[in-house]
Amino acid sequence: GNDSVTVYAAGSHDNATPSVTISGVDTGLNKPAGISVDSAGNIFVANSGNDTVTVYAAGSHDNATPSATISGVDTGLSGPLGIALDSGADIYVVNVLNNSVTAYPASSSGDATPSATIQGPSTQLVMPVGIAIGP
Repeated sequence: GNDSVTVYAAGSHDNATPSVTISGVDTGLNKPAGISVDSAGNIFVANSGNDTVTVYAAGSHDNATPSATISGVDTGLSGPLGIALDSGADIYVVNVLNNSVTAYPASSSGDATPSATIQGPSTQLVMPVGIAIGP
């Protein structure tokens, strides 16, 4: 497929060349829908095509293998579209197919159980697609 992630340097404009492009069979990317970068430059991607979050070490490019992958039945990931990180690099994901927000501790990998899940009629979440973390 043509699944790829591009990152641009701060201040980029016009016809800017990406500072990072990750694509290829080893990346684990599958319909990437959301991206976030932590203060160390690690890249976090929500993959809607295979219900995963893939993490790439700072400096990764081309056909990079993820340094971590969150996937499995215990994760609660279901059509993840948006992803955000808090100041402690905890991971927050919005899931469009089960109308939820799932949170994971920093450095999570594998079939990680969320540290918190926001879901249910009182939340008023209906097909959420984006997320942001406030100060």
